[in-house]
Amino acid sequence: MSDESGILNRSKDLILNYEEETHNIFKKNKWQSGTLFFEFYGKNSFAGFHEEDDDFKVSLIDAHISRIGYLNPRDYIRTFEDKIEMSSFLKIGKFNKTLLEQIQNGDRPGVTFEGVIGKAFVKNKHLRVKVKNKEWIEKLKRKCGENENLFNKLL
Repeated sequence: MSDESGILNRSKDLILNYEEETHNIFKKNKWQSGTLFFEFYGKNSFAGFHEEDDDFKVSLIDAHISRIGYLNPRDYIRTFEDKIEMSSFLKIGKFNKTLLEQIQNGDRPGVTFEGVIGKAFVKNKHLRVKVKNKEWIEKLKRKCGENENLFNKLL
């Protein structure tokens, strides 16, 4: 997807608002470099589509630190919570069928309309899973119409 309107350019300044705090976090942890991943969104954003007049925000969604890799959930929360705006954190624990169904049906408190991204570390391997709300998927189908390629790209 392209951003012909330039809306995504607004994310740079929002992210740079955290530059000093990020510097302090990296210095405290003696990290030389890393990549922080942010989500850019507004009240009316949907599936990567944004409205020009919206007020936008960014939320930290993950961190990859050089020579360490992706931070596990406990370290991620301990490091960034209350310092950098983060996406909502639901729990540390096992992902089971009940939780899956609650997310898909929009019945889990704290879950956004879109759903969740879950992550785990199994045998030192970083795994991620996206679980989308069924209503969000239906809205995406309506937005994409017959364009199955676009639907699959945005899902």
